[in-house]
Amino acid sequence: MPVRLPDPEVDFIGPYNRLSASQVNTWKACPRLWYYEKVRRFVMPQIPILFVGRAVEEAICKTLKESPALIVSSAPAEIYLETPLDEEGRPNREYNEKWPAEQLLTLPPSKWPDSITALQEWGTRRVLTHLAVSLEAMRIEWSKHDRKAGDWKRDVDIERCAMMAKNGIRMHMQEVKACLESISEDELDAWRSGQRHYWPAPDGRGYSLDKHPLAQTGQITLIEAWEIARPWFVDPDAKPFMMNAVHPEHWFQGEYDLVYRWGGQNKIVDIKASLGNSDRSGDYVEQLRMYAYLWWSTTDNQMIDSLEIWYLAADAIKSVQVPVEEELEALGSELKSLWSELREETPNIEGCPPKPAPMRSFGPGGVPSSETPQKSRCQRC
Repeated sequence: MPVRLPDPEVDFIGPYNRLSASQVNTWKACPRLWYYEKVRRFVMPQIPILFVGRAVEEAICKTLKESPALIVSSAPAEIYLETPLDEEGRPNREYNEKWPAEQLLTLPPSKWPDSITALQEWGTRRVLTHLAVSLEAMRIEWSKHDRKAGDWKRDVDIERCAMMAKNGIRMHMQEVKACLESISEDELDAWRSGQRHYWPAPDGRGYSLDKHPLAQTGQITLIEAWEIARPWFVDPDAKPFMMNAVHPEHWFQGEYDLVYRWGGQNKIVDIKASLGNSDRSGDYVEQLRMYAYLWWSTTDNQMIDSLEIWYLAADAIKSVQVPVEEELEALGSELKSLWSELREETPNIEGCPPKPAPMRSFGPGGVPSSETPQKSRCQRC
């Protein structure tokens, strides 16, 4: 499952003392850097590019949440009402009134996209509509940050943001097309009958359905493929960090970007609003390996089927090899040991020496390069 909540009766670690993939990667980059960020609580300058990636991802997810059978491409961004949340900020499992999608009338079929090209054009218009709103929200958040740095107008390339958002929709359309061409009759029938995952993909509907309102008859339709291929992601209306997957022993947690689950396969996708030609591309591979371990440990040792990084600025999808079970066991032992070292008791500065790791070189799309990196990891400590 993409979400595993902590058990408050046995969680003696708490949300602020768990290990995460970003912490692990920071420690491996330089233990002293981890100490400054996690113990001394130093905050790096908050430049606009850090907020741009969040805006692009949010725009993509808001588009994936929508249905072309309910919403015309020219509709305003706020056409869905906000998702009803519980007291902790998650979509409310006990809510029995009409959910946002149920408050909209289904469009006449003549208004539905009738081809892959038309559906992609619909998605492109919707993601650009959402992007404008998300970028403005991020600009306001950046402007209020105590550590803001840079210049929004100078540093944010709106056209580049639009290109990345459109690439994200195009990548998702590959899943829709594959679903349209290869879905099994059993899976289609189950979806039409209203069968849903315990944590369903956010679509503006509740946790259970008697029958899917958009179900058709006969062969799968384009609209059905859009609905079935929709991945799980954090509902854009949920409160931050409320939909994590938490390790059964509570010492590690993570939040997936996208989880595709159609076709009997589970695929974790990490969205990156970048070219992938920096040292951080090495971190992204390690992050997905840790997510493979997290999935395995939270699903009774169910292996994830595939891992992908979507480099939106490069319009490239990078596949990451899924670790085998022996590798996952070793990775789990390594992570548990690191949690004990860093979180069971807080280390002092002497235990976090300034040992920056060598920089790694990558080309666009996260392709490893033999070129010598032009930058060093740091200039001074």
